[in-house]
Amino acid sequence: MSFNGLLIISVIAVAAPILAASVRRMKLPSVVVEIVAGVIVGSSVLGWVRIDQPVNVVALLGLAFLLFLAGLEIDLRATAPSQFRAPLAGLVGYGFLFPVFFVSSGVEFDLGALTRSPSAVARIPLFLLALLIVRGVPAALYVRAVGRRGAVAAGLPQATSLPVIVTAASIGVAIHAIAPVTASALVAAGLMSVLAFPLIALGVIRAGRTQAQLLTEEG
Repeated sequence: MSFNGLLIISVIAVAAPILAASVRRMKLPSVVVEIVAGVIVGSSVLGWVRIDQPVNVVALLGLAFLLFLAGLEIDLRATAPSQFRAPLAGLVGYGFLFPVFFVSSGVEFDLGALTRSPSAVARIPLFLLALLIVRGVPAALYVRAVGRRGAVAAGLPQATSLPVIVTAASIGVAIHAIAPVTASALVAAGLMSVLAFPLIALGVIRAGRTQAQLLTEEG
């Protein structure tokens, strides 16, 4: 039994938050860096890491802990998070288990199968559209408060989703509810939403400021 793959993933898990924080122009969630790094070291690119038994065990622990902490957030008696969440998340959680799970998800990402399947590639924009409809359109309720442009700028970041998609895709593949190539398309759509939607929202905000300045100058 070799632990080389787990060692590489552990190094990525430690380095990913540092790398994400070092990007100043665009704030990247560490989960994006973890998944992309997993794709690079996995069989899709470099082939340094495969999902062997040690990696699989730790990744499953990460998934189980993620779902456990999600359960702790549900408090039927109050809206405040559980008092156990913070110490648990900081101790075997965000520091190690979660990053290993997300990096291993990147390792499992089948880029080759995705690019070889035109139907799977075609699903990516459909999944992005679904995110906009399900998570972004409710921002229309903000129109009276912040205006149409403000509602669009709020709805785009609201439509981003990645950790939930990765978790759901992993569970779906494990129980054979969805095909691995479909899971890869879902994760790709989640990555694109996190990378593209906030940038578009910033563009909308900047365009609004520019228009306001021009109106002020003309007035």
